[in-house]
Amino acid sequence: RNDTLPHLTDYAGQFAVDFLRAAGVRCRVDFPAQLPGLTVSSEVRHNWFLVVKEALNNIVKHAQATEVWLRVSVSEEGLRLVIEDNGRGFTQPADDAWADGLRNMRQRIAEIGGSFGVESHPGAGTKLTFQSPLRAK
Repeated sequence: RNDTLPHLTDYAGQFAVDFLRAAGVRCRVDFPAQLPGLTVSSEVRHNWFLVVKEALNNIVKHAQATEVWLRVSVSEEGLRLVIEDNGRGFTQPADDAWADGLRNMRQRIAEIGGSFGVESHPGAGTKLTFQSPLRAK
């Protein structure tokens, strides 16, 4: 019952809103009104949720953002999630936990056959893009 795409996105979206609210950061969620009721494997669900959690934790700890956007879309290629903040951005990740977080997110998405991208500009925030099939490869 909890292994569907709508449940995954609802759960991740509610977690983001609650987590960011507690940190004093505004959260905007842009998810399709109707998502296909596709079954999502436990491996994919687990990795997606941990990626969202890691991204939000890094934003709160490092970005000094006041606003975060989560955008979800679904296509034949699978699930796409964009997490964007209006924080301080960076030119290159530091050799600390933030860099470890980026490596962890990249690895988790790769484990399920997906891709991960980072765009960041000093003073203009960071945009993380995750895409993966709905079933691990």
